[in-house]
Amino acid sequence: MFGKAGSVGKSGRITSPTGGSQFQTEQKVLTLMTLLFSSGAAVTFIADWLPQWVKPVLMLLTAAISLYLLLQQNQKRVTECADLHFRWSRLANEYKALWDDMYPPDALGRLRALEEEEAELSKSSMGIPNNERAMLKWQDYVTSQHRLTFIA
Repeated sequence: MFGKAGSVGKSGRITSPTGGSQFQTEQKVLTLMTLLFSSGAAVTFIADWLPQWVKPVLMLLTAAISLYLLLQQNQKRVTECADLHFRWSRLANEYKALWDDMYPPDALGRLRALEEEEAELSKSSMGIPNNERAMLKWQDYVTSQHRLTFIA
């Protein structure tokens, strides 16, 4: 039920993104493209042997990529993913502690509080797009680490 890569909810599906590496990669690639296209040396180098329309196309492409980077806010998403990963991991540890000591009189109250926290975490992750393929990959990883099987 609990794994390093994320946590598994009652449905057997991973309920949290595990990090923002895809956002970091996208940010790096697009930033590199922006630097390359906007580089005066690159434009001068290519302009000598390419048609005149190349300069405006590169400028428009640079502007488009810069605008896209600004609108995507990948750094913010990376921070949100890291925070969600931390919070889901902490919740998983709290569930594990409850499982290890489930007989005290306040166990039901603790379970309800954890379920409420789970609902809040699910709501706070709504701004991050769901990559179903990545989620299934991490679900397989978590279940393999704990030898769990789920009926879909």
